Amino acid sequence: MADVSIVIVSWNTRDALERCLASVDATVSTRSVQTVVVDNASGDGSAAMVRARFPHVRVLVSDTNVGFGRASNLGVAASDGRAVLLLNSDCELAHGALAILAAALDADDALGAVFPRLTNPDGTLQPSVHDRLPSPRSYVADVAFGASLRYALYRTAWLKRWLLRGQVRRHAQAHDVAWGGAACVLVRRAAFDAVGGFDPRFFMYMEDVDLCAELARAEYRLRYVPDATVRHQWGASTSKDPASMVRHAYESRVAYFAKHHPGWRAALTRRLALVELSVRVLTFSALGRVTGRASLGARAASSAACRAALSAAQPKRSR
Repeated sequence: MADVSIVIVSWNTRDALERCLASVDATVSTRSVQTVVVDNASGDGSAAMVRARFPHVRVLVSDTNVGFGRASNLGVAASDGRAVLLLNSDCELAHGALAILAAALDADDALGAVFPRLTNPDGTLQPSVHDRLPSPRSYVADVAFGASLRYALYRTAWLKRWLLRGQVRRHAQAHDVAWGGAACVLVRRAAFDAVGGFDPRFFMYMEDVDLCAELARAEYRLRYVPDATVRHQWGASTSKDPASMVRHAYESRVAYFAKHHPGWRAALTRRLALVELSVRVLTFSALGRVTGRASLGARAASSAACRAALSAAQPKRSR
C-alpha cells in the first residue's frame, strides 16, 4: 500500500501534464507515492506521452469525457494510498509540498483534507480557500459581470496587489476553512470514502465546494497550510472548450443549491443564473455588432444556448 496516492485528471493537456508529472518525480519519492492519471478521452496523445515518459505512472483511459468528479472517483478507486492528493494537470508541486501536507493531515485526525497555497506562474498568490460556503448573495454581483470584472482586475498587476491585500494576509497563515479548490488538495481516504467521493451530478465546477460541504457535514475539518506551495496555471483544460464550460458552470451552480439549499434559495439562485445569462446575451450581442468581432457574437450564442438549456432542465433534487 502506498503512503499517498496522487490522482491527476487530464483532458487534452499533454504539455501541462508532462510538466506536472515531472514536478512530482522531482519532489517526491516514487517508493512511497503512487501516481494515477485518468485521461478523459484526450485527443492530443496525453496517454501515450505518460506511458513513454513516466512508465511508473498508472494510466486509466476513459472512452468519453466523464467530467472531473467522476474521473477523480475512478482514479481514487484504482489507488490504495491512505491519503489521496487530487492534483490538476496544470499544477506543479514545489519541493516538500506533499510532505508538508501529509504531515499536517497526520497531525490531526479530525482533518478530512488540507489545502496548499496556490500561486500563479509569476509567483503571486492565487486565492483558493474560503471561510464561507457560497450563498445566493455570492452571485448577485455576477449579474452585472462581477466575476468577469474581478478576473480582469486580478490580471492587472498593480490593481491585483491592491485588491488582494486582505487575501494575501489571510492566505499567509494556516487556518481552518469552509472550502477550497480541488486544483490541489490532500484528502484523507477514509473521509473521501465516508462521503462517497465526488457527487457525479457535477460534471465540472462546484464539485469541490460540494465535497467540502459533505466533509463538513460528516464532521471533518478542512485546513489551509500555506507552507506547502503549488504553482497553478489555471484553466488548461477549460480553455479547450469554453462554450461547454460556461454551460457546466451554471448547471453546477444550480445543482449545488438544489442539493444543499432546496427551496427558495435554490429557486433564487436559478433565477439569478438565468438573469445573468440574459445580460450576457444582450451585452455580447451589442458589443459584437458595434465592434464586428465574431468572438463576441460566439460568446453571446454560447450564453443563449446555456440559458435555453438551463430553462428547459428540471431542477435536480438532492441526493
